[in-house]
Amino acid sequence: MILGLSMLAGGIGIIGAYQTGAWHWFARSGSAIVALGVLLTGNEFLLYDRRLQEQSAARGEKPKVPDNRPLRSWFGYVDAFTVWMGEMFGFWLIFIGTLIWGFGDLIGELTR
Repeated sequence: MILGLSMLAGGIGIIGAYQTGAWHWFARSGSAIVALGVLLTGNEFLLYDRRLQEQSAARGEKPKVPDNRPLRSWFGYVDAFTVWMGEMFGFWLIFIGTLIWGFGDLIGELTR
């Protein structure tokens, strides 16, 4: 869902920029992609923190590395592979979105 929204934001930005000739709209879409990447990546940190708190409370110990049981996240129940995929996609959304945000308007300059 987040990956689809980020593709939609980028697509709207590039189509709007192409039609108007104002490439700053594509650059602005990068900020939306970064925000979605932060949301996706931040979810994994919340899951990890919640699991550590549960383990710590149950055992009366300091938090340790979490086990592999499913967790309830913002997007439903997830397993370890889904958490890993979310982290990977979140990182790349932040990276690519930041590049678009910073340099997306230069595409219009290069295509003149």
